[in-house]
Amino acid sequence: SFKPSVLVAPIGFRVLKVLCVSIPFNLIWLCILIASSRHANLGNPGLALTLGSGDIIAFFASLRAMDDPGCRLVYALIGLYVVEEIVAAIQVPAERWHENAHTRRVPVKDDIVVRVRTGVSGRLRRCIPIGEFRNKSYRVRRDLLEVGGDLDIKDGFIQRSVRLPGFRDADRFYRWFLDQRPEFVSANNPESCCRVFIVTLRQPHRKGDKRTDPFWEFGSFGCTGCHSRNLLHPKNSPIADGDRVAFVQGGRLGSRLMLVTPPVRLMRHGIRGRKARIEIRWDAKAKPFCYDRAPSLFETPGPGRLGLFPKLAQSIAGTHCPTIVAKFTSRFRARTRPLEDDLARELIDGFDKAAAGAKRGDLIRHYTDALPRFDPDAVILDRSAAYRALKRNLSIPKRSSCHGR
Repeated sequence: SFKPSVLVAPIGFRVLKVLCVSIPFNLIWLCILIASSRHANLGNPGLALTLGSGDIIAFFASLRAMDDPGCRLVYALIGLYVVEEIVAAIQVPAERWHENAHTRRVPVKDDIVVRVRTGVSGRLRRCIPIGEFRNKSYRVRRDLLEVGGDLDIKDGFIQRSVRLPGFRDADRFYRWFLDQRPEFVSANNPESCCRVFIVTLRQPHRKGDKRTDPFWEFGSFGCTGCHSRNLLHPKNSPIADGDRVAFVQGGRLGSRLMLVTPPVRLMRHGIRGRKARIEIRWDAKAKPFCYDRAPSLFETPGPGRLGLFPKLAQSIAGTHCPTIVAKFTSRFRARTRPLEDDLARELIDGFDKAAAGAKRGDLIRHYTDALPRFDPDAVILDRSAAYRALKRNLSIPKRSSCHGR
């Protein structure tokens, strides 16, 4: 169990922009911002007297919407540490000085370093709102005060207080925190790979099958309801602005990597409708390969030479399917989790390498170039009109499918 003190620490001095929100950090003496989250430790002289192993430090910031700067701020958790040990900065050996800002300079006698438990500590990938505006100031929500056993500051006050507020019941607060299903980021920003999701595109089922999605020419995917039961589920989609999508097309030449998109942005359609949908958009200047020119995920280019994606192939080797293509399809057909960082880097690097060496004619000029086989009966002459019609009719209940409309 945890000790009966949870420090909730306001942090930082500056205004940053992160995706769709601006973050005006509170002005406070405790400026710790999880600067070395890969090594998961921080340093501050005032914490040594109050913290011990098993205690929790929760980091929060006030967030302001970029599209409505006059709206109320959102006070939210942006990270959490479970303390493992506390050491004096002057006792940290030289080989570990790089892990913390307080040891990358000459430390003073009172500086301490808090090391934390890995796997359960770090920055949050998505913030967790905890505050509301009441009684003329920002305070912790009443329902959370009841869960966490109230704060040791009157009425949950968290607005620019020099005194660090703490929940009286750490165990109850931590159980509530875990119920929010937090996802930790255990890496510094410059070293972290962006999240990459694989989308497997189905092959046309029959002659005349007018498959429309993705709309490569407009940098769009999802308007037809394709993948709306898994990756693009209107309520549970894990994709966020800034993520990237890797489109893979199967066919007679095996699984081919058609495109790794630039960072995407999400558009939600029919939010209150029976058939709400998520459309992901990206810069349409990024064109996919023609199917027969796209890099193969698993084809070996020559005797004694590895393919572009050996780590990906190794990651699915244990899947109980007869062929490598069947293994891949089984693992990724309905997957909603992003790729692991090493696989994402391999996929991005391999695609960038192939794109850098692409010749004229390797990239599509028409949608049918991206299909595994050409079917004249499936050609949609005016795809622009088809896309506009889908956008107009998104609120009309229809069966989710990848088929043409």
